[in-house]
Formats: sequence, C-alpha cells, structure tokens
Amino acid sequence: MPSVSLALCVLAAAAFGTACSKSESRSSFVTRRSPKTTVSSDTAESENTAEAVAAGWRAALEADDWAARTSNPDDPMLAATHAEPQLGVIVASVAWYRANGWVGIGTDRILRISVSDVANGRANVTACIDGEEIEVNAVNGHPAPGIPGEAGPTTFRALMIQTPSGWKIEQQTATEEACPWS
Repeated sequence: MPSVSLALCVLAAAAFGTACSKSESRSSFVTRRSPKTTVSSDTAESENTAEAVAAGWRAALEADDWAARTSNPDDPMLAATHAEPQLGVIVASVAWYRANGWVGIGTDRILRISVSDVANGRANVTACIDGEEIEVNAVNGHPAPGIPGEAGPTTFRALMIQTPSGWKIEQQTATEEACPWS
C-alpha cells in the first residue's frame, strides 16, 4: 500500500500549495522482512559471500528508492552501491524523474533473493519484490505512465561485481512479472 502520509502530502501540496517534508528516514520505506536468500553453494565461505552479495543488492535497492523518493540523482548512495554502466542508468532515470516532476512513493517488500555463480569477483542475483512503490506526479499525485506507475511483483536480474568498498550492481534488468519462485 502506498505511503499514506507521503501520498496525502503530495495531494495536499497540489491542492494548497504547501511543501512536503522529507523527514522520513532513508530505510523507512523498504520492508525488512528477512527475505529468504538462496545460495548455489555448499561451503560456509560461499554462503558468507552470497550473504554479502545479497546485502549489496539490498543496499542498492534502498539507494534507488531513496533517490526516486527525493528526486536526487546526485545522492552519494547511488555511487556507493552501483558501478558503471548501471550507475549511469539509474542517475539518468532519477534525473529524468526530477526534470518531469515525478517522485517515488510507497513501500517495497523483498520476497526473495537468490545468489548464484559467485566467482572471480562477480555474482548473479535474481530477486523478487512486491509492494506498492510507484512513481507519481509530485503536483497532482497521478501515477507515472507505464511500469514506473504500476505496483506489483517485479523480478530483478543483476550482475554484481566486488569492489574495494563492497558488492555493487554493474548491470540490472527489472521485469514486471510474477516472481519466478511463485
């Protein structure tokens, strides 16, 4: 369900010319439900690495959502959680949202994360989220056209790379579809 307070704030801003407060905490809109993480390995070292990869992916999701919520393509967490070419993609998307008056509202719920093919500083992530996080017009509250304005299950497929500062998304696709584990 969309963030009621933010949705009401956006609608009130449109009706009464008021401003919305950005006092929410960075992670208040991503449900931390301890999603199941599956690992394609039998060793404890590989499981620890897979958990680190999954944590890197979750941090990137939070950074993406926060940047969309605040319409800030310069948020330092984007660079902290994404590598090129994905960093350029997400920065350009958030900049486009800001230029066109779109903001993110609602919450994401991570249902499951699967980490596979961990080798040589690379790993694949398949993740499924559900929830009501969408982009809306900041003036009138209408949903953005197309996928950004639609809530529902989304499957992410990401290539993660290990950097000196942690695991980052190098490439990612997102598809509005039922979770592959449903």
